[in-house]
Amino acid sequence: MSSRRAPLAVPVVLLGPWSRGRSYGVLKKSPGRDLEPAHQALLGDFALALANWAKRETGEFVCAFPLGGRGGAAVIRARRLGEEELGPVAMAAALILPAEVAAEGRLHRFLSQVPDPADPSAGEAEALVDPAAPAPAPPVSNPGLAWADQIVALSGDPEAALGALLEGVEPPEQAPRLDGWASTAALPENGQFSPAALFRLITHAGTLPAARPRRTAGTLEAGRLAIEAAPPPVSWQAWTALRGAPAARTAAEAAPWQPAWAGAPPADVVAFAAIAACKRLDAAGRVTLLLALADLAAASPSRPLREGFEGGFSETLAALVRAADPADAAGYIRALAGAPAPLTPAIERGVAAAAASPQVLSRLTEPSLLRLGAGGLIDELAAGEWIADVKALRALGPATLASLLAAAAARAGASEPARRLTALLAVAAADPAGDGKAVAPAVEALLALPA
Repeated sequence: MSSRRAPLAVPVVLLGPWSRGRSYGVLKKSPGRDLEPAHQALLGDFALALANWAKRETGEFVCAFPLGGRGGAAVIRARRLGEEELGPVAMAAALILPAEVAAEGRLHRFLSQVPDPADPSAGEAEALVDPAAPAPAPPVSNPGLAWADQIVALSGDPEAALGALLEGVEPPEQAPRLDGWASTAALPENGQFSPAALFRLITHAGTLPAARPRRTAGTLEAGRLAIEAAPPPVSWQAWTALRGAPAARTAAEAAPWQPAWAGAPPADVVAFAAIAACKRLDAAGRVTLLLALADLAAASPSRPLREGFEGGFSETLAALVRAADPADAAGYIRALAGAPAPLTPAIERGVAAAAASPQVLSRLTEPSLLRLGAGGLIDELAAGEWIADVKALRALGPATLASLLAAAAARAGASEPARRLTALLAVAAADPAGDGKAVAPAVEALLALPA
């Protein structure tokens, strides 16, 4: 386990037939704590699946699955004990682990602590379990379970193989994803009990049955696993890139990896981690982190990864600007606009979008405005509703207006919105008492365009 914990008393449930091989359900539960109704219902459905397993199979199996409701998991050992007048007899003993223990993963390490289902006293008292129990078997290195559910056929002991495969999960941050598994593929679906939904890994002795949960299939022979491993998702690549970059590592430390993020858009993972880190950083540290995200985007070897960093950068900057007062927001924009390294076009647009408000624009310097104008600010402004208000434009001040007008005039030939914005800025900058020097170049640029 990830940390040393004291021994823990947990409920034990015994499942099997009530009447000479029929009417499977919960036979006993250790006193002291009631089962949640959702847990009771799921275990009842599992008991009926156990009855069907016993009609076709012999021997024993182990399994574990999340219980739903307020969380927790069942770790189960089941055994076929024989036949009675009305049908086969199979018994299963289940440890009911609390949510905080189940969330840590490595549920297979509790298997040695499950009571023997053939013991008549099973289910009469809680079990004292050790959450820090050692690994049951040497690992099969990197079995490909981190990112894809699997079913593995083998000629040896499926329980031993199960433990070895689960021990070898890489990266270890993904171990909690393996919250359900079984050493048989012969359990049928029944009610809420669905092997396809609940089991991330299935090991099975012999050949695989024709009807089995859809997942990646492989074989394990003499400790060698033959399987097509799924590649890590882009969200994991982005998070590990954060962890590996000195200037961005604080984001990975502020938001440790969660297995649920595997299916999330990488931009959301980057933004969540970066925003969590920004809560711990001062203004200079936040700018350093944002520039690190920009560098990671520029250096990304694939388009999806680059877009993840670009989106995460823009989401983080937008959140900072929303939460900051205008002066601090303008400080972020000035620092980013003055970045020594080139920014990707998408990140330049993200900075421009964050700057496109009157409160921020009026606090930016001429170099910042000109660089932002070349990087998308003019298009952002042209799409804004407030820009048509000449009074609002004049409130920016003569210096800001002059800089914006120069940037807009430089792009006036690129699009109709840019031409319209240039005209609006020229009207706003025109001073009847002045000599028109600030406006004249913009007017000349407009006149030079084709009709």
